[in-house]
Amino acid sequence: AELERKGQLQYSITNNVYDLPERAGCKNVLNLHGTIFDNECPRCGKKYPMEYIRDAKKIPLCEKCQIPVRPKVMLFGEQVDNQLMTHAVNEISKADVLLLLGTTFSSGLCDQYVKYFEGSSLILINGQEHFMDEKADVILHEGKNRIAEDCLAGRKKSISKDFPCAGISVRRGSALFYRALPLGSNTMQLAAEICPWRQSFICIPNL
Repeated sequence: AELERKGQLQYSITNNVYDLPERAGCKNVLNLHGTIFDNECPRCGKKYPMEYIRDAKKIPLCEKCQIPVRPKVMLFGEQVDNQLMTHAVNEISKADVLLLLGTTFSSGLCDQYVKYFEGSSLILINGQEHFMDEKADVILHEGKNRIAEDCLAGRKKSISKDFPCAGISVRRGSALFYRALPLGSNTMQLAAEICPWRQSFICIPNL
């Protein structure tokens, strides 16, 4: 959210239905699979908050039409809206830096959209190693608290001209792997520390 306010983070693209980026403060979010916070009557179109669905004793019905309220999420067997897919591709193709948070290149989200990235730096931050990680320019597997502490302390461990970095050593095409990253709000600040000169970040979280 802080990078977005600074004009660096252009978009967060996610298939998570729990609206995590927006709840964390981000404004420019593309929910490819919808969100459980968006519910409506399929007949009259009346909107209902998540609390109405959560607190229902039985199947939540529209107060007017008395038919089940439909959560605006992609259900099993349904297709992602073509306009959303086009929007995602357009935003990714314009980015200087692409952040992949809590996901791997083998995931459906990355498999479909990363191929449209034409920028200079692809950063992968994930808690587990994967054999396809080497596709990223920067790979981070480390506890978020340690990374955040190093970044805030300004400890520089740069080993490359391509990626002058505060807090952790990275380089293009490196095989520097760090373990057990419980993802949190500090991962975006870390990305800014890694590539401070870039103007546009696109974040693909899979939290």
